[in-house]
Amino acid sequence: MRSIVDRFLAAIMLEITYGRRVQSLDDELVRLAERGMDGTNEAGRPGAVPVDFFPILARNRSALLKAQEEIDRVVGRDRLPEFSDRDSLPYTNALLEEVYRAMTRDTKHYPEPEEFRPERHLRSKLPGSKALLPSSFVFGFGRRVCAGQNLADASMWLAIANIVALFDVCKAIDDAGKEVTPPAEFLPGFTR
Repeated sequence: MRSIVDRFLAAIMLEITYGRRVQSLDDELVRLAERGMDGTNEAGRPGAVPVDFFPILARNRSALLKAQEEIDRVVGRDRLPEFSDRDSLPYTNALLEEVYRAMTRDTKHYPEPEEFRPERHLRSKLPGSKALLPSSFVFGFGRRVCAGQNLADASMWLAIANIVALFDVCKAIDDAGKEVTPPAEFLPGFTR
């Protein structure tokens, strides 16, 4: 049963990413995509970014509130953000770029790398800007670029935009009634 589900997911991935409609789950490209997904699952933690996103939001409540205000203003409260809203939500895009940026501590491109500041990516989209967007390199580049980059980025944006729209993420409260700040530590394993 698992193999059929994996092939079905691979077929969906091929259709979304490449527009190729699959007629059979035994299609050679479906099997190839399935092996790619298996390799990704073995190499890392699928869904790691959304899971890691919750403690990031809890530690950086002002960024969450700015993104929530932007989504409420642009999208409203009667529906959830959709892909068609992405260009109208620059702060939410900057929030995702900053989550990607957490993978690098390069002070040349990102001063104060320990600070979570989505605003640093807002000016990156301005004409003539020499700022480096993390999305331009976190998926690799050249011959080694991730084939699923567009699907992964779109999925991450949609997940993060919906998390921001739906949840009021805040710090936990301990037995003494005090806020508990989640530690800023992450286990290795997403890439090897």
